[in-house]
Amino acid sequence: MLFTDLLIGFLSIMLPGFFLALGLLKKTKLNLFEISVIGFIFGMIFPPMLTWTESYFRDIIHAFSFSAGLYNINVILLTIIGIAISYQQGALDLSFLKKKVSSSKSNSRVITEINASARERITHLRKQFSSAELDMTMVKAHEKEEEDLVKRNSDEIEALKKKGAGSEELEHVKKSHIEEENRLISEHEREEKHFLSSGKSTAEKSSSSDSRKWAYVVWGILFAIMLITFASRIINIGNSPKYFEFDPYFDMLSTRQILAYGYQFRLDYSAWPVNNGTTDRIQPLIPYLEAYWYRIADTHPSSSTISTNLLSLVSSYYPPITAALLVFIVFMFVYHEYGSLPALTAAALVATMPTLITTFIAGEQLLEPWGIFALFFMVAAYSLAVKNPKEKRYAILAGIAFASNFLGAHYYNVTAAVLALYILVQGILDTLRKKSSIDFFKSNGIMLLVIIIFYVIYAPYNATLTNRIPSILGIPTIIGFPLIAFIAALIFEYLPMYLEKYKLLKRTTVNDLVVRIGLLVLILALAVLSPLSKPITSFLALASHFTTPSTPLFMTVQEYVTTGAGFNFGSAGFGVIGAAISGFPITVWIILVLFGIFTIYDIFVKDSRSAIFTFVMVAVLTVAGMSEIKYLPHFGVAYIIALGIVIGELYIFIKKLEPSKRQIATYALIAIILIAIIFESVSMLSTFTAYGKSCNNVTNVVAATMYCNTLTNQWLNALSWMKSNIGPHAPRILAWWDYGDWINWFGNSNAVIRGDNAVATLDYNVAAHFVLGNKDGYNATRLASFMDNTAQAGYLLFDNQLVQKWSALDFLACVDINQTSRAYAISQGVQYNQPFLIGTSPCETAHDPVDIAIPEQPTINQYCSFSNTTTAVQGLALVGETIPNVLNSSYCVSTTPNSNGVLDVYNENGTKTNIVLSTNYILGNLQGPNGQTLLEFFAIYLPNGPNDTITNAPTEFYSSTYYKGFFFGKLPGYTLVYPENFSGINMVNSSNQVMILKLNNYTGKLPYIPPKPSWVHNNYTIPG
Repeated sequence: MLFTDLLIGFLSIMLPGFFLALGLLKKTKLNLFEISVIGFIFGMIFPPMLTWTESYFRDIIHAFSFSAGLYNINVILLTIIGIAISYQQGALDLSFLKKKVSSSKSNSRVITEINASARERITHLRKQFSSAELDMTMVKAHEKEEEDLVKRNSDEIEALKKKGAGSEELEHVKKSHIEEENRLISEHEREEKHFLSSGKSTAEKSSSSDSRKWAYVVWGILFAIMLITFASRIINIGNSPKYFEFDPYFDMLSTRQILAYGYQFRLDYSAWPVNNGTTDRIQPLIPYLEAYWYRIADTHPSSSTISTNLLSLVSSYYPPITAALLVFIVFMFVYHEYGSLPALTAAALVATMPTLITTFIAGEQLLEPWGIFALFFMVAAYSLAVKNPKEKRYAILAGIAFASNFLGAHYYNVTAAVLALYILVQGILDTLRKKSSIDFFKSNGIMLLVIIIFYVIYAPYNATLTNRIPSILGIPTIIGFPLIAFIAALIFEYLPMYLEKYKLLKRTTVNDLVVRIGLLVLILALAVLSPLSKPITSFLALASHFTTPSTPLFMTVQEYVTTGAGFNFGSAGFGVIGAAISGFPITVWIILVLFGIFTIYDIFVKDSRSAIFTFVMVAVLTVAGMSEIKYLPHFGVAYIIALGIVIGELYIFIKKLEPSKRQIATYALIAIILIAIIFESVSMLSTFTAYGKSCNNVTNVVAATMYCNTLTNQWLNALSWMKSNIGPHAPRILAWWDYGDWINWFGNSNAVIRGDNAVATLDYNVAAHFVLGNKDGYNATRLASFMDNTAQAGYLLFDNQLVQKWSALDFLACVDINQTSRAYAISQGVQYNQPFLIGTSPCETAHDPVDIAIPEQPTINQYCSFSNTTTAVQGLALVGETIPNVLNSSYCVSTTPNSNGVLDVYNENGTKTNIVLSTNYILGNLQGPNGQTLLEFFAIYLPNGPNDTITNAPTEFYSSTYYKGFFFGKLPGYTLVYPENFSGINMVNSSNQVMILKLNNYTGKLPYIPPKPSWVHNNYTIPG
């Protein structure tokens, strides 16, 4: 059954995609393997896109609600359209369906050749050179000669127009130009055919045959790398239904909605804001693709409940697939500029870089894998258009690739920035160099038109973050900026010409330059001083929203941790190709500097268009990667491309050496490449060798992430209890925002806050209710009022990880009551040479817990002397999460834990305190005054007064609702409902990771549940 499901899934992608790609790209220089893989990409775009587009009309035509049958019809329809386009373009041989007229005319290739234009014929011919990897020297010389002729003819037409030539004269000249160009192409065609066939010497034929064989080897190696890449990411699929992440479960909620309701909700009520709903309609491609995969894999379609396990499993195929496609995309980008050796190197490094393994593994089925892949799909496709501006098919491909960024993810800010910068820079340079840019503008105009068409379809969808995109005169900046750059480049070139036409300027080199400089100054003034500055600053603010901690909330999120130019990229996921010396990323900077030197040389000496584009792309992604840790995978791919280009340039230099030196240098370069790939492959190999091992024996970080980073059984049991005992018809569950997605997904219940952070101020308010105590006016009564009257929450969830996340909650709680701020955190960071530093304000330190640090290997002088027989070592009581201060140094900690792993704490005189340490709460290691390693324990203060009060609590932490609810399971007005039959003190006589309390006498509203449309005929229900 699995094989059948996989086959159906594969064919639903490959059949429509291949024929659509064949019709578009067969007449380009791309070979059949490249067209086939691009066809597979098309198959992941167009069927889900068509199914989603049809959902706009579901209220009118109910059959357009999602179903497997509708998706299958769309696959068949797109396949037929693809075949028709392929046939119409002469890319498909259907002559076997026709009755033979004569033997001489039976071959459709001959018919195609006769009917095709000279330009089409020679394009097909040159494709044979490219696919066979033959010497392209003669071809490049011919192409240069043809381009020069077109330039001369174009200049002649422009000169005639200026002289006022009539249309009849212009048509006559154009006709003669076409005849002249066709004659030249025909001559070149004869020479190139002669080279390919009978005109070659035996040695040349042998060389050609060897080249063809090598080409097959190259594509075979690439395909093998792609398969290994997929296998290394999918091998942990068994863990994907319980993978320890938050965002994937949020993203799959959209897929679940499609399956049950036939479309994605625009507003979802399963989290805050509770009355108006939050926009969680994620970009449509992946959810519709996953929904179809689920339908063909579901062996119990009559079941009324969607299996979250099965949905996780089928969704887990998508990240490894995009990982394999990313390998191909990077190969294609480098291959068409530098050939097979640098391209295969880059492909192998994409397959083996540690951060690019963990980002694309089964379990990470959020939108990031598609976002990274789509970004570089656009980069590779547009690079082809840049190198071949006359081939408009590449422009269409680039437009589709760009559209896949906003149809499948929300990484379009980087894409738009790269595209706009390149168009502007290239247009200005072409003008200053007095190069013909007609094809440049035509190519970019076609691409922009394709993007606009796709965006017009997408805009009414109102996906998450769409409403945050600023606009210019109603045009969203993700289109507006490339469009403005295009128009600015166009005006920059043609403004002097039109000023002269209307007798406003006498054209000279100096006058042209003055006018153009004035134009740039005007554009800059408009961008800074006019109303246009608002969408520009809004766009930059949106970009900084994803590259800087722009709010207090983002200062507490791990993925927004800053990196910087001195960040150790090697240890953070780049592996050996990012190796550092003394923590400084020397290898990364050497590669980037060499890349900069080579590309700048290519730009100004070789007049390379593609070098400009590559430089802009790598520069933008380097800035992102050196801003925040979440952009390491994006920067990692760009860095590998830069490395591939460095290898390509070195290989070109080596080819110019004399034979003896050339051979030695070639072997040396290949040896370095192989060594780097071998060392980089350690992490990838561990994904296979660690399979089935106990996590205690898995030492590789990548393998541990794949196999051991899963939800604990305690958490899964708590979520299962939630699903059975609370569910979607009950009041919401209030927990810290990290767990909102789990509550929705595993618990099938409604949360208050979750990972989409729809209203950040609510996160601050919840933190205040968890962190603050009586002195700040917060207590269980105030929390109950908030839950009952505001949050629709009847349940309260606390977990053990909040102790380790306390600095985040503490900071946000103090922000909520205006006792610290983002500005204060930034000012504190300046003192410690960091972008920001939280945890230093008086409010935060007043609410920090106490930790006690003891020597891991105490010396004889660090043991305490008691009159009793207890063996204890000296401990330091510390307070302050960021910069710990010694609170008390006179404690003695027992070295012998009880059966629950609890250590007693004594005063120096041997009297027992009400403090205990749990071996379940070893928070980490500290460096002691003499370089000694100290173990840091969380200090649990036991009640020592009436009504479970703590009379000697050193900080406000011990009066917080979190401390009372999690450790004692007691809050006035609440009843502990999970775990059942709990008594005592948590982490002292038990070790419950999750505690759930129910608000007594809840009187608030119940969450709104959207009704299922009557015309949706499936058995799936949400809630189940």
